[in-house]
Amino acid sequence: MTAGAFPVDPTTPVGQLRYLLGDTNATTSAAAPAGTKLFAVWSDAELTAALAIAGGSVLRAGGQLVTQLALFYAQQGQLSVKADDLGLTVSARGADLNTIARTLFQEASARDAADADSFFVVATRRAGVCL
Repeated sequence: MTAGAFPVDPTTPVGQLRYLLGDTNATTSAAAPAGTKLFAVWSDAELTAALAIAGGSVLRAGGQLVTQLALFYAQQGQLSVKADDLGLTVSARGADLNTIARTLFQEASARDAADADSFFVVATRRAGVCL
């Protein structure tokens, strides 16, 4: 079940991750716990777990979840459906999603590097103490 709090709160890491991934459309269901709705792809529990694995980084968690989705499509094999002039093939979706995941990981690394460059250490001298 993909239950999650609704409306999505963009001030929380789970809400930010849900917006980043575009998983914001929800439907009402009797199966959903009170105060929640069902989302198309991920539950709040899955988003919370991804954030924990990613050390709280919304971008890294997004990359991990998109990689997971790419793996799902890759496991589907060469599934294709055709009806009249409309055709659907899921085999290429995995590669496309991996590209998106790679972009999220690169952006997370760039932000980590920028954060690492912006810290400083304050050292104070006390009388009679050598540093």
